[in-house]
Amino acid sequence: MWGNAPHRDRTLVPVLHCAGTVPFSCQHNHGGLSGSPRAHPLGPPRYGAEPVPLQEGHRGMVSIYPCDLHGRRSADRLSTIYPSVVYRGSRRSRRMRLCGECLDSVFATYGSHWAKADAEADVSDETVCSSCEETLDSQEPHALFCTVYRRGQEREDWFGIYCRGCASGLVEALKLE
Repeated sequence: MWGNAPHRDRTLVPVLHCAGTVPFSCQHNHGGLSGSPRAHPLGPPRYGAEPVPLQEGHRGMVSIYPCDLHGRRSADRLSTIYPSVVYRGSRRSRRMRLCGECLDSVFATYGSHWAKADAEADVSDETVCSSCEETLDSQEPHALFCTVYRRGQEREDWFGIYCRGCASGLVEALKLE
C-alpha cells in the first residue's frame, strides 16, 4: 500500500509499505512480506513504459513521447517519419515523431514536392528541383528520401530532388542533423 514518509527536508514523499499484496518479494531486513508497516525503500516495480494519463479531468491517455513539432504529448498514437537529404555521400537525417495534425502539415508544406517511391516510378532524364522547379543542369542535385509510418498503415517511401538552396532550407526547417 502507498503511504507518506518524511523526506530529508521534512516534506512528505510517497513510499511503498510492504504488505502481503506487494507483487514482488522484499529483500530488505525490515519485516518483508509479514505485513510490517515500515516503509519499503524502493518504489513500485516498473515493467516498461506505459502511457501517462492526461491531467485531472481527462479520461484519455496520451502518447509516451511528445510531438517533435509542437512539443506536447498527443491524445492519440504518433506517426513517424525519417527524412534524409543526401549529397555526395553525406547525409542529413532525423527521426520525427508527429501527431496526425503535424504530419498533415508537413505533407501540406513539403510533401507536395515529393513523389512516391515505387518500382514503377517514372524517372525523367531532365533534373528539376522539386521545390522551385529550377533546372539543375550546372549543379549536382540533392536527394531527399523520406520513409513514413502512419498510424495503422503500411510503410510509405517518398523522394524528391532539390537544388542547393532549397535543400539547405529543407535541412534547416526539418532540423536534420
